[in-house]
Amino acid sequence: MDAWIKCSADFTMVATADIVRWTEPIWDTRRRRKRPLRIGTRKVEAELLTLPDSEGWVRVRVRDCRAEVEQIGAGNGMLEKGKEMPRKVSTLLRCGVERMRWTDESVRSIVVSRFLNEPPPPPPSAPPPAMGKGSRKRCK
Repeated sequence: MDAWIKCSADFTMVATADIVRWTEPIWDTRRRRKRPLRIGTRKVEAELLTLPDSEGWVRVRVRDCRAEVEQIGAGNGMLEKGKEMPRKVSTLLRCGVERMRWTDESVRSIVVSRFLNEPPPPPPSAPPPAMGKGSRKRCK
């Protein structure tokens, strides 16, 4: 049995290649001029392909999907395995996202560490050239 850990509210302690799962609603969008109808839920298990970008989007690849459709004849609501799709981090957090525990969490902590993975600071800029007595423009 796999152990699952609830993801933090800021979604910063995730790593690329983490396996995450969440439960999301299935909506019937075939209704014209009416609000979408919630027809069930699906449990999605996916691999995290990218870390959150500046707008809060991540890309995931579906590993498993189990749908619990409550309306008869409304379709199955399944996502195909191997499909890559974007998901908003705020949506995942609202749906109760969990990540699978790694077999060696100490290695994962090194991978996630912001001190080891942040880009190096830019090199210092050169000081401005010294201005001599005759190099200043005079105002008239």
